[in-house]
Amino acid sequence: MLQLAMGLDRDRFEPLVVFTQDGPILNFARQLGVPARVVPLRSAFFHSVSAPLRLRSLGPFLRYYRRTVRLTVNLIEELKPDLVHLNTSVLVPAALGAKQTGTPVVWHVREPVGSNAIPRRWLIGRIQSLSDHIVTTSRYVARDYFGPKPVTVIHNALDNNHFRPGGEETRTRMRAELDLPDNAPVIGIIGAVQAMKGHYFLVEAATRVVKIFPDVRFLVVAGGVGEDYSRTAKGSLKRLLALPRDNLDRMKRLVRELDLERHFVFSGFRMDIAEVITALDLLVFPSVIPEGFGRPLIEAMAMGCPIVATDLGPTLEVVGDHSAVLVRPGDVQELAEGLVEVLKDRKKAKRLGDNGRRRFCEQFEMKSMQFKLQRVYEQVLNR
Repeated sequence: MLQLAMGLDRDRFEPLVVFTQDGPILNFARQLGVPARVVPLRSAFFHSVSAPLRLRSLGPFLRYYRRTVRLTVNLIEELKPDLVHLNTSVLVPAALGAKQTGTPVVWHVREPVGSNAIPRRWLIGRIQSLSDHIVTTSRYVARDYFGPKPVTVIHNALDNNHFRPGGEETRTRMRAELDLPDNAPVIGIIGAVQAMKGHYFLVEAATRVVKIFPDVRFLVVAGGVGEDYSRTAKGSLKRLLALPRDNLDRMKRLVRELDLERHFVFSGFRMDIAEVITALDLLVFPSVIPEGFGRPLIEAMAMGCPIVATDLGPTLEVVGDHSAVLVRPGDVQELAEGLVEVLKDRKKAKRLGDNGRRRFCEQFEMKSMQFKLQRVYEQVLNR
């Protein structure tokens, strides 16, 4: 979202990004020169493949619904924007507030809708009725939105000036910083640790890969809860019951149980993803459920890094036919074989990386995405 806002033609569009709570992202936006503020819009409707509807999310949605609608109306009456861009499917109350003011809405849907029939129909219906134009991150996500409202697919993208293959010097420096041996094959996975993203599935596959490559390292690029969490009531209870603090801690325990500690490196949260990828020999994307768009895929492609990924959702739509080895989701043996295949065949790895870089430059460069979005804005405003 910040990349989109940063790249808008300021002679034609003046962005203001609204976050629902304070945090480091607010200062990051300002560093990028994107005006931003916080408005506590606390009601959101979570029903996607990766965020199933639960009572703990439904409660705040209902409790703060009217307040969120009212705050949205107040914000729009204060700012008088020409257009509202909603950046995720969960913002139903905010969309209603925008609609009540008569302000055009571009609704950017990044997630496949969940499978529960009743909330699924309701959410799709709300998005279609409250928006003036729907933007999706993939054709896979767009399949749910057929009707009178226009739908435009705009793939996620990256800045080619920042994401470009690095040299040996960067690779050596990053490996030293991440405590990775110079000559060891390194497989990376990027993103918050979640069962649905295949992190535990990868640990199982690793038990087979290490038999072929005894020096292999798996770099897990993901953040977790801070040390302060242990002092909260919930954190204290988990410590007392010897429960994992979060999914990252759960993954680390599984790695220890399988005696794989020597092979796994946990980097913590990182902002320098382009540089981190230079330290990898391949990137693995082992999701077991569909995502709206796998951003790590284009990050690896942009850096010329070969990919092994599960073939589901929009994965093939993103990587194409010649940039990745695709395996069945949930098949541990096939995932292990795919990883070993790429590590063994360096010519194939180079070919996959080169094809990925070429495909990235043709289809996922940031300026193209920004141009397409500005065309959507113009179409909505002209109507």
